[in-house]
Parts: sequence; C-alpha cells; structure tokens
Amino acid sequence: MLDFLNNYFDLLAHPFKNHKKYRLYRQRGIGLVGESDEDFAHGPDFLSMMVASWPFAVAEAIYAITSIHFGLWILSHFNQDFGIAKILIPEGSYAAQRINIIIIIANVVFFPLIAFLYTRLWSWVISFFVFLFDRQDSDATGIDQVVNGSLSSNTFLLIPIFGPVIKKFAMLVHLFAGLKNNIGLSNLQSIVVLLSPLLIMFVFAMIALMFVGFVLVQFLSIF
Repeated sequence: MLDFLNNYFDLLAHPFKNHKKYRLYRQRGIGLVGESDEDFAHGPDFLSMMVASWPFAVAEAIYAITSIHFGLWILSHFNQDFGIAKILIPEGSYAAQRINIIIIIANVVFFPLIAFLYTRLWSWVISFFVFLFDRQDSDATGIDQVVNGSLSSNTFLLIPIFGPVIKKFAMLVHLFAGLKNNIGLSNLQSIVVLLSPLLIMFVFAMIALMFVGFVLVQFLSIF
C-alpha cells in the first residue's frame, strides 16, 4: 500500500518522466527498466487510482457543504439582527442550497461511476486519434495508462476554493504528458486530441443551430 501511494504521488509530480518509463517497459521489457520497478512499470490501473482519488472528492464535498452551511448561518444571523436576509436572498434560495448539497453528496457517492465514464470517454477519444494518426506502436495498455494516471490530479481537490480549477488544469497536463511520452504523439497532435471534445461540441452545436434555423425558416414560410 505504501509503495502504491509513493507511486501515485510520484506520478502526480512527474507525469512526463513516468509515462516515458511506461512506454519503455512496453517496448523493451522489464530488463531495461529495473527489476525493482516491475509492478510500477506496468502502469496505474483504474481501480487503484479511483480508490486513491476518492478521498479527495470527499474532501471537496466537505469544503463545499461547509461553505454552504456557513453562508446560510451568516445570512440567518443577519436576518435575526437586521432583518435583511429576505432582501439579500431570493425566495426559494434555501431550498436551492439543499438541492446543491444533495448534488454534492451524489457526486461523492457516484464518484466511481463518474471516474469510470471519464476514463472510458478519453480512452475512446484517444483510441480514435491513435488510429487516425496511424500510431501502430501504441496499444490499449498505453491508452489506459494515460487516462488512469490522470486521475491522480484529483489530489488537488484538497486545496479549498481553487482546487477544482487546478485539478482540471493538472488533468490536461497529465493527459498531454501521456499522449506525448507514452503514446508517442507530437506536441501538435497531443493538443489536437485535448481540444477534440471542444471541437466535437462545437460541431454538434453548429448542427443543432442549422437544424433549428431550417425548421424556423420552414415554419415562417408557411405564413
């Protein structure tokens, strides 16, 4: 367990070095990597990375729920002393905060499912571009190492307020490191892969707008 945690945080701190090591192991074998690193050289598996990341999602939820309760307590205090809470907060805001708390708890409970969908989605995207760029020396193991390793970025959820933003940025860095040093893509190819979800959403948005525009024109032509 201690060895795994050391590897987990080492991967978090040194994604480029470790992904190069994973690729070396797959291509040349354990003899050139080091016998002591045999288990580590196989790369991170989803279950272990997910379980190690789960407590950080719990910490994020605790921060969020604490801040909500603190905010409601402050407003309740002002309401008792000055009677201005109803002016500051729209009607139904308290109910909305309860819904937010339910959503936060659900994110923690379903974290394994969310992490699984995240890794599968990126695996499909990367697999498509590996085929598109004709990277025949890459395999499913390398792709799994890239997406599973990026889960270590959840560690940054321990940082209050700015943690989620830092986590998202760190995940992109980890994915880029894996695409470049593990899969063997160029800098430009790696950036294209990372931007592909935005490009896909843009294309679907354009198709939806064109469809709505077509329907609107047909509707107006009737009159």
